[in-house]
Amino acid sequence: MDKYLFTVIILILNSCSFSNQKKMLGSWQLIRQTEFSFQYESTFEVEIENDIFWYFEKDNLTKLNYPRFANQGEIGYKFRNDSLYILNNDFAESYKVISSFDTLILCDASNMVSIQYYYFVRKDLDVNIVNQLKTDIVDWSLFQKKWEFSSFIPENSFERYCICPFFAPDTLDLTVQNKANYFTSSDTLYYNSADLTYAYQLSFVQGNNIYLSVVCPERKGFSGFMYSMVMDQ
Repeated sequence: MDKYLFTVIILILNSCSFSNQKKMLGSWQLIRQTEFSFQYESTFEVEIENDIFWYFEKDNLTKLNYPRFANQGEIGYKFRNDSLYILNNDFAESYKVISSFDTLILCDASNMVSIQYYYFVRKDLDVNIVNQLKTDIVDWSLFQKKWEFSSFIPENSFERYCICPFFAPDTLDLTVQNKANYFTSSDTLYYNSADLTYAYQLSFVQGNNIYLSVVCPERKGFSGFMYSMVMDQ
């Protein structure tokens, strides 16, 4: 990498420090994401959804697809030496925290291939909806549509996902009229088909697509499915 370019990156990372943790409290909307590639020495725009929010409280962070889904529920975080550390049971995240006026910028330089920049702005949310999502994880009333099977998402090991039976109906009918054939609990959907009840966990939401993983207590891995909303309804 060009030495001048590397120096510029270091100066950016060490400028505009976001030294007061109290300034981070509240809700922030992700408005932009960029990636700087060391290989191409260029910055690329990353496509994002417009409903992604991070909600900071004194001890907890909630990542939201507002108002539909609380991704991971409440997770812990620490702020130390201008860096943000997010802690959960699966993995830890760390970001350099920099700011530009009313914009919060998080920098992820954890890999040797690229640097990710996340740009957030303040935007107030309905606290009642946020608290409800923190408790329920998913507002299933906002998913009461028909969903068509789109693709299968295998886990790393073919043998492991075969431990549990799985079923992917061509259509998930989550309308109110079909309520007798499914029920929900927190982030889990129980769907009746062919005289059996299958359990799916909502993994994440992206636009008009939902990603469901098969609930299988015998293993920690995932196999799952992507469903797309039927638009003519």
